[in-house]
Amino acid sequence: MKRRKIAITGIASGGKTVFLTTLLWHLKEFKDSKFYKEVKEVTISDFSNVPSHGNKEFRFYKHRDSLAKGRKWPEKTNDIHRFRCEFSRGDRKLFKKQQLNFLDFPGERIADAAIAACASFDNWSDHMFDYFNDRADYSEAACQFLREVESTDLSTDEATRAYRRVLARFVLDYKPLISPSVFLLDEEGDKATYQSLEDLAEERICGLDEQSQFAPLPESVRKANKKLAKEMRRHYQRYRKKLVIPLFREVANSDSLIVLVDIPSLLVGGVERYNDNRQIVLDLAEVVAGTAIGGRLKQMFGLDSLRRVAFVAAKADRVASNDLKNGRLRSLLKQMTERAEDRLPRKVESDWFICSACHSTRPGNAEDTLIGAPLSDNPDRLEKEFPVSPLPESWPGDWGFQDYQFPEVHPKTARNLQQPPEHRGLDKVFDFVALRWRKGYGYQT
Repeated sequence: MKRRKIAITGIASGGKTVFLTTLLWHLKEFKDSKFYKEVKEVTISDFSNVPSHGNKEFRFYKHRDSLAKGRKWPEKTNDIHRFRCEFSRGDRKLFKKQQLNFLDFPGERIADAAIAACASFDNWSDHMFDYFNDRADYSEAACQFLREVESTDLSTDEATRAYRRVLARFVLDYKPLISPSVFLLDEEGDKATYQSLEDLAEERICGLDEQSQFAPLPESVRKANKKLAKEMRRHYQRYRKKLVIPLFREVANSDSLIVLVDIPSLLVGGVERYNDNRQIVLDLAEVVAGTAIGGRLKQMFGLDSLRRVAFVAAKADRVASNDLKNGRLRSLLKQMTERAEDRLPRKVESDWFICSACHSTRPGNAEDTLIGAPLSDNPDRLEKEFPVSPLPESWPGDWGFQDYQFPEVHPKTARNLQQPPEHRGLDKVFDFVALRWRKGYGYQT
């Protein structure tokens, strides 16, 4: 049996829950699903779920029922989940039985790449301060933090309280380097709410629990306050061992990576949101290439498994149909991610796709309108024609919050579980990451 591991993450609410749910749904109901938009020789049968004992499993059946029976989008998965499935392929005699292991992880965890790469708390602290000092939009908050931790008799509570205020400032300013990432997205996947800085700093934690919080310390403080440094080192190692290393080891050992990017949300959110999410994509590329933090991740994990990376413009049904035909959505995706693609090893093949896993709109009567059931001010879920912003040919030099409009819509699905939702491009992504491999890597095109 051929086994392949596929890691999936989302950038700017990329819709990975819907993507994976709909993909599994099509595989399960392949005979009736009309999965391939073009005629293919591939057939899939005997789909079954293989329980992943000891891990949090992706709740496919719950999410599917939410779409089909509840006619609502499934809840976003902010935690790390796995789903293992087997199926029979009818297109080749070789490797007829295939197993896919999906790793669903939130993009927010990428901020912990330095923790994965730095075996010691001291190295991580030095790296963090170097990072802050090199970037003007981080340095002001970092300087304030340094002033607060200069005291030689500083307690752990005082140090972590000061650092939480720094992280709260980063959250409110949409900065991507929120590390430890549990401050933004706790161990159970509950995300920080955007409220006042002080409330956010008080309600969130920067460690596995309230008793195990840690914050970076400059070398002078580590030498002057050895008791504090010792405690921080212990908390850092506990967090690194339990939460960070297991995730990055799995990402490193994946055969394929799917990076879902929600371009409509980035345009709605403004230029700062775009800049920070693009940095997350660049950081992710350095992680999977093994070049992050001076190549230390490659030394730790090897990082030899990855062969395919799919950059996917998700939620394509929120964009005017003309901008799908003229290639602007794919072009914006490529402009945003091509520097990340350049950082990947030569052996890794990459491509760009547009996709809507649950296509819930249709073209309106004008070029800049769509027909669907808008989420806002529509309690009866009635279909309406509404305007959407035309996509720019390239990312603008500057734009503000809500300068672009791409209304969200209710999902359009059948209640019959035998009929997965209509999609666009899902088959091409799946073909690329799971089935159509080059000579020398186990499969032939």
